Amino acid sequence: MWKKVLTYIFLSLLSFNCVLAAVNINTATQKELETLAGIGPVKAKAIINYRRQNGDFMSVKEIMNVPGIGEKTYLQNVNQLSITMPTSTDKNNKQQTKTKKIKYIYLETKDKELH
Repeated sequence: MWKKVLTYIFLSLLSFNCVLAAVNINTATQKELETLAGIGPVKAKAIINYRRQNGDFMSVKEIMNVPGIGEKTYLQNVNQLSITMPTSTDKNNKQQTKTKKIKYIYLETKDKELH
């Protein structure tokens, strides 16, 4: 009997943790985003594209700026959404990457002009 009780408690705790797992909308993959209510492959891709074009979300409420995500979807998922703010190191790395890309494009263009 104790074995059944302990198994029940274990499974209850396990499912409780799964419900409370937050999805970080700044880092989530398409598959992770699809675990949210009302988010399928199309909306998950829209979230990722929005994130690529506009940078990290500054608040979970900002997800409503994504085309196809409205207040209803937001309210269904508000307790499962999370964000992490980029650190200054992350911002510096992004800036360095952008600078490198710009320099590369500039050099590539100059090289083509020479030929």
